[in-house]
Amino acid sequence: MKFPKYLITVSGARGSGKTTFAEALAQELKVKRMGFGDEVRYRAAQQGLGDSREVLQALGERLVDESPREFCEAVLLRANYRPGQTLVIEGVRHVEILQVLREIVAPQPVFHVHLGSTESVRLARLQKRNRYGDQISSAADDHSTEVQLKDQLPVAADAVLDGDLDVAALVRLAVQLLEH
Repeated sequence: MKFPKYLITVSGARGSGKTTFAEALAQELKVKRMGFGDEVRYRAAQQGLGDSREVLQALGERLVDESPREFCEAVLLRANYRPGQTLVIEGVRHVEILQVLREIVAPQPVFHVHLGSTESVRLARLQKRNRYGDQISSAADDHSTEVQLKDQLPVAADAVLDGDLDVAALVRLAVQLLEH
């Protein structure tokens, strides 16, 4: 595969398939994958906060509000990112975070993929994993860490892909886009 060394970022609503896609894409490209959620869970554990959805959303919101640059730098550091290296980062939830990542890695290009998914597929995935043992509610989707996923991040994306597709098909599409 011949294409520029990108920082590849992935956004999508809870249950859209972004983590599965990011892991498969990173494996296909033979590069590392890191997630903003990984950093939030790490910090929550370090602070003894627990790992409920509410705790993680509140901590993520605080990290974005207090210092989006420091948050982005921590994610890149945890991934052992080096300038010019291709890296897949999933879990982008704010346009501001995408912009900060673009600034940090410039002049390296950032290729942003947004995964859309039908509500029925998304809800089925959330119910299947139900990591937190709670009801699947719209309240979680209305949290400030989720709001920009509905309208702003798809517009900011270089590609909007159908998260309902088979992950192998999504990876093939993404690689084709990266090659062109």
